[in-house]
Amino acid sequence: MMTTDARPASVDGPDAGQRATVEVTDREGRPHVVEVLYGETLMSALKYRAQLNIEATCGGNAICGTCHVYVDEESRAALATPSEDEVDLLDQLIHAKDGSRLACQLTGGPSLVDVHITLAPHE
Repeated sequence: MMTTDARPASVDGPDAGQRATVEVTDREGRPHVVEVLYGETLMSALKYRAQLNIEATCGGNAICGTCHVYVDEESRAALATPSEDEVDLLDQLIHAKDGSRLACQLTGGPSLVDVHITLAPHE
């Protein structure tokens, strides 16, 4: 799902106000706990809520790779399979490896509860 607005989402309905807790290791190895609203992209939560150092240059359109993260092995099974567009972009990144994902393509919801990620190095 591609979005044009990278700012935190407003969620209405039965999931309004629900949050997933994501454990994040930044590029310096420091741990953070980031809350992601249901319906909000992980990229938006990392950049705007947690103010971590990710560029997110394309604003969540899966065309730049500057929100590249590594999802730990135990957390991968809970996430939706990446789209062909996401896989194609990840294949072009220097630091891509098993578990690479674009944070702009991961949306807050039950699948993000207790996920562990690490910010990938800058490309």
